[in-house]
Amino acid sequence: MLSISKVSVDDLASEHREAFIQALHNVISRQPTQRALAQVVDGIPTRTDSNGWEFVKAGLKRKDDPFEESIETVKAFQDKFEVAQAYQDTSIGSRDFKLRLLEMVAISFHNMVAHLFKSFEADPDAWLSRNSVPHPREATWFYHSDYLDHDQYPLGVPDVVGYWAEKQVFGGVVLFDRGENDNKVSSFSLCFPL
Repeated sequence: MLSISKVSVDDLASEHREAFIQALHNVISRQPTQRALAQVVDGIPTRTDSNGWEFVKAGLKRKDDPFEESIETVKAFQDKFEVAQAYQDTSIGSRDFKLRLLEMVAISFHNMVAHLFKSFEADPDAWLSRNSVPHPREATWFYHSDYLDHDQYPLGVPDVVGYWAEKQVFGGVVLFDRGENDNKVSSFSLCFPL
């Protein structure tokens, strides 16, 4: 697995920093993003974003919208993110710049969601023991049907939640084709649930 050195947003060159901040702000400030993040803070998706789960059968009562306090928490959290040095090394406006910008926004958003989930879920690995789940493969209510195996992800269940949020915000999980060289991003695609 490629290890990219992390830098603070403040360490980026001015043009890179501004483009990244604007792109991530555009993603984070959208209503679907705030809604997805607020549901992570709430600890359970709303009826309309629940992957078809029957919460009544699971003994859970669910509302149509996230709590207002959760939305406010998300708004306060929006500016906290890190970027990778690879983005810093691109030329403004180039194809590599655009791919790296998308990569940094997707990674930052995913990590922000995972961190947010961990902040509000005291022990995400104990989720199964605390909640009745109709299907044992899912470790959380927040999941993308193609990204359920939390044991294979570095952050475990929080990564599963991050993939769910990518689906809510971007329409699918953002994937990058690196070809034979892990240091070069050649294209991207979205993984849609089947």
